[in-house]
Amino acid sequence: MILEESRFTELYHKYQIFEVDDLTEECKELVDVSVEDCFMLTTCMIDAAGNLVFPVLAIGNSIDSCEKGLDIQEPLALFSSFDIVAYEFDIVEHPTFKMQVKGAALFEDEDCTRELAQVRNIKELDYQRDIHYPDILNVHFLSDGKFYKYLVESVEYNSKFIEGRLLKEPEKDIGIHQNEKVDIVPVLLNNQIQLVSANSSVHVNDETFEKLKDFVNDILEEYPEVIKGKKS
Repeated sequence: MILEESRFTELYHKYQIFEVDDLTEECKELVDVSVEDCFMLTTCMIDAAGNLVFPVLAIGNSIDSCEKGLDIQEPLALFSSFDIVAYEFDIVEHPTFKMQVKGAALFEDEDCTRELAQVRNIKELDYQRDIHYPDILNVHFLSDGKFYKYLVESVEYNSKFIEGRLLKEPEKDIGIHQNEKVDIVPVLLNNQIQLVSANSSVHVNDETFEKLKDFVNDILEEYPEVIKGKKS
């Protein structure tokens, strides 16, 4: 598979083996690279800029023998999702102890709050995530009974809703502005999670939560342009 065919929670803090050919040359400062070393073992993290990145744990000449450099504590190289978006890879279903030890050391250095980690591990959000910046979610804003779609950077999960901030100033006045906090309601529609936020003037508390969900479902059914199950 390639990145566009995968789901974020299948990759995040998991292990993959990419067939990359020439990219393994980037590892030659830390390990000897032969012409046969066309595979690299990676894990998956998010860097300080929010970009999906893949530290290289080891390289090898086949999927089954990708262990060269696994004993070296630091990553052999680091590639962003943009670097390897078109390369084929397999997910490692049963990571070895050595893989997990090296990966765990890298995860400790990741700048991530406990609250943000909760949002990252909600697999139902995968179809609403940006493929390169997974903390950015596609959110539908309600205004005057209509939907307007904007990007929101998630911050934390608060049991009832996801909290985030609006990334860009809306072209239309919808009652909320760039960098303002928004409460995002996950709504299940046709077995697919959609993300919806009320205007900043509407507080999503326990009392209004169920009513808002009912209203959102009614609106969603009237607006077929809301694409279900499509990645950003």
